[in-house]
Amino acid sequence: MQTKLNSNTTKRISFYTAIIVFIAYLIITNTMRIIDNKKADNLINNAKAELAPLSQWYKEDSTKELESIQNLTKESFDALNVNALIYQNLQDIKKMIDNAGILKDFIFSYSNGDENGAWEIFANAIKAVEVKDYIIIDLLDKERALYPNQTYYILHDKERVKYLDDFQSFLETYIANNVPDFSKQEKASLHEVAFYYAVNANYYSLGLFHTLADIEEHTCDIDRVVVRKTLSRYELLQRTIKSYLSIFNKKIATSSFNEEQKKILTTTLKVELNNLDKMLDELEVTSISDIKSRFKECQ
Repeated sequence: MQTKLNSNTTKRISFYTAIIVFIAYLIITNTMRIIDNKKADNLINNAKAELAPLSQWYKEDSTKELESIQNLTKESFDALNVNALIYQNLQDIKKMIDNAGILKDFIFSYSNGDENGAWEIFANAIKAVEVKDYIIIDLLDKERALYPNQTYYILHDKERVKYLDDFQSFLETYIANNVPDFSKQEKASLHEVAFYYAVNANYYSLGLFHTLADIEEHTCDIDRVVVRKTLSRYELLQRTIKSYLSIFNKKIATSSFNEEQKKILTTTLKVELNNLDKMLDELEVTSISDIKSRFKECQ
């Protein structure tokens, strides 16, 4: 059958879009964390060193690399080690998330918003993640386009499954260690909610939707544990986004922001949250309901 899920769904919840919402919040509030200057220097410099290669790659090579993926022929595609490319791009995204988490409180530091070029490196690395997301997505799409008889994105390839499972496990650990539970998020600031959203969005944008597409097309052929785990992740995302929307509405109503600041937040963070919430609800009545129905028939 033809799956209703596609890569456009994934791209709509890219990490880049979510993190730009976070940056918009910082710009209008000039949020900063007051800590010891030496400690901040060490944190910023270490994160800069980690992010500098991604920043440089974005400026010099990212556009060419993305175009080269989009322009692959069957012959040039076959010459690639697709899984190795997926693995390396996932590793780079992990590095970005780790260091974005470090920099998020200090990017507007005590040196007028840019500590020795930290802002430029941070911004370019964020943009690099968007490109790396798209490279992975375009590789998966290109494979299906060049090989129409190949009706899987991920679940036919054990190596690919492992790489994406490891990536999601990394983010599960990151979220568990760095993102408070919902009761504590009720006390979080709006910029923290924006960053939590960004991390969660990336958690599901790479892996979950392509896995759902595979399950939708091959429900009865997929291991039951994989189906249940994937549906559970989808349902968790749905609950998480609704929680963030609720937190946003409470925070914005009682915030001290002026009307212009509230407008910026409402047209960035709230729009993104609403879009993802709406998309997930639409999937529930189309793809997810079909998967659940067929899954019961398969048992």
